[in-house]
Amino acid sequence: MRGVVLGLSPLLVFLFASCNPSDPDPLTDGKPRIVSAVFPGIPHQNVTIDQKKLQISIKLPAELPADITPDVALTENAEIVTNLWWHYSIVEDSQQVALARKNDAAKTPIVTYKMNLTSDSPLNFDNRKDSALYVTNYGWGNWLWLPARNVYGTDLPEKLVMTHRESKKQYLFDNLARGARPSLFWRGWAETTNKLGTVIYPTHKIPSGLYDLDFTFPQGRILKYPHPVQVNGDMFILSSIPRPGNAYYEPGDYITVTGENLFEGDIKAELIDSLDHVSPLKEIIFSQGADSIQVKVPIGTPYGRYAVRLIQNRYESAAFCFPARITKGTSAPLEILMLQQSAGDCKVNRPTILTREEWFSADVFYFDGKARFRLVPVNDGSKQYFAKAIIFSYKHFEGEPAIFIPKDVPAGFYSVTLQSLDYLGQVSNEGPPFWKVVEVK
Repeated sequence: MRGVVLGLSPLLVFLFASCNPSDPDPLTDGKPRIVSAVFPGIPHQNVTIDQKKLQISIKLPAELPADITPDVALTENAEIVTNLWWHYSIVEDSQQVALARKNDAAKTPIVTYKMNLTSDSPLNFDNRKDSALYVTNYGWGNWLWLPARNVYGTDLPEKLVMTHRESKKQYLFDNLARGARPSLFWRGWAETTNKLGTVIYPTHKIPSGLYDLDFTFPQGRILKYPHPVQVNGDMFILSSIPRPGNAYYEPGDYITVTGENLFEGDIKAELIDSLDHVSPLKEIIFSQGADSIQVKVPIGTPYGRYAVRLIQNRYESAAFCFPARITKGTSAPLEILMLQQSAGDCKVNRPTILTREEWFSADVFYFDGKARFRLVPVNDGSKQYFAKAIIFSYKHFEGEPAIFIPKDVPAGFYSVTLQSLDYLGQVSNEGPPFWKVVEVK
């Protein structure tokens, strides 16, 4: 804050006092005072200070500059203790500014001014040609900002109805129904000066499209935004996909995926087989909260290994795939379900390549035991090699399942199985070979 401290001369004090001896000037009572305040963008005559009523009145223009830090003149014994008082008064409806005596370590308020803000007109969108864009990135701090006039010193909306132009579905944002929770409507500041802000989330998760906006103000005034607002869904975020061990489905089953930004009309799904043939998955159930989808496996889908691909409008290049197995059975004991992290990979038959002396993620149908991987060369079944295994244990958590191939394993192509070991380190059981040939480098 820019400030000027004024000392009052004995002559000035005398003149103030001699005007009306029965009604002394408050500036002479020795208390800390604001003598004047000049705000950028606000005409000088629009700011008045009533020292008797301790009231600062500001008549605000239709638009303000981004920085309205005032030049404030104080009496020489005064110090303002309300930080950023002009910001909180004009932007956030704070009603007062407190002063303490200068050099008072406790900063005890001695004088408190009330703020009185007015404007010639209520908030409006007159002469606005700006369209607005909102991207559905959920969480507090994600706003729809609309250019407006007379944002400051006027009433904020109480309600907003957003109407989807295509579906005609309406979404109500009711500030009064929220009680004491943070307001849904705010005045912009800094880079959002002269804009009306609306918090869309968490009241609603709204799908992409064009929307018409109708605001309701106190006393029932309704104000329409003059242009449709374009809402674009942000990239979807997946919080859970079926693990390979649980990704067994029969034709007619539904595959469930959870996350954010999973909007109807914005997401499509495809099924990719082991020959990279692609077929659309047309039956998708979307949750109302856009946080899950259920994709139906078409009746008549042949048994086999597949990848499910999710594609989002505007983000086609960021398609995501996860494995799914269409079968009548379930996982076999000690079955290797995955080697390397394959989530996101849309190539079902992509070669599995493991480098020696590195840990690689794995997924296996085996718990609570010791194990190792056995590698048999494809061109010589008489030889075998072994790789270390970390197996998830409910009793003794050792980490995520993983495989480590030692350097003495020759490079080449292998059939890989998982063997369980007893307490003596002897093989107690062995699972079926991993469904793909593994290349070791």
